[in-house]
Amino acid sequence: MYGTTSFHLTMPLCIVNSVVVTVLMSNRNLSTISTIGLIRSHPTSNFQRNIHEAIFHYSARIEVGDRFQVCISTRDMEKAAWAYTHHSQVVFDGTFGVCSSRLLLFITLVKDENGKGIPIAFFLFSAPSGNRATHAGYNTQVLFELLSLWKKHLSRNSKEPFTPYVAITDTDTKERGALVRVWPDIHLLLCKFHLRQCWTNHRKTIVRGKGPDFWKDHIKNNLYKLESQCVKPVQIFNQRISY
Repeated sequence: MYGTTSFHLTMPLCIVNSVVVTVLMSNRNLSTISTIGLIRSHPTSNFQRNIHEAIFHYSARIEVGDRFQVCISTRDMEKAAWAYTHHSQVVFDGTFGVCSSRLLLFITLVKDENGKGIPIAFFLFSAPSGNRATHAGYNTQVLFELLSLWKKHLSRNSKEPFTPYVAITDTDTKERGALVRVWPDIHLLLCKFHLRQCWTNHRKTIVRGKGPDFWKDHIKNNLYKLESQCVKPVQIFNQRISY
């Protein structure tokens, strides 16, 4: 949704890449990712120490019903979360197809004072066993658990809990449901691009047919005008919100 700054993105993406490579090299295919556990408990090289410090939650997949989980936030990302997200806004979205091992990646993002996007946490986890479509391998519960762990991690040394006031998502109700469970008073906004995309896809579904057709074109034009009137530009600035 925003352009990202390389300074804040390079190290966390290197860590995510390292975790993915470790998964791909696992002979048991996400059964027990012991390498990550060893890195966390016995850091040896400089890069492993960076991984050790950035991973605030790790859960191996021991049994069939377990999920492999890795949550990542560097110290710089933690500082950015408090500077730009606490009592302000956050963007939450998922991306799929990061590798061939059926992993899902969710990202929390914030906009800095220069209008650039900064990732402040990565949530990497596996789809459940037997799930055919990776992109459908998550629900509100797993997102709620991971967001709760992130909130607890950020709040550990603070006098008050880490609390964003506004969250921007796409039209995914599972993401929105998890955010409301973690922060009951949060205000949820829809990403305008995803909202327009959703309406466009639905409009194409209900108004079918090829070739010129007066009534079909008339309905499409009126639906488009209604859509444009309903979705008015809203500028959300990254500033402290007080009630």
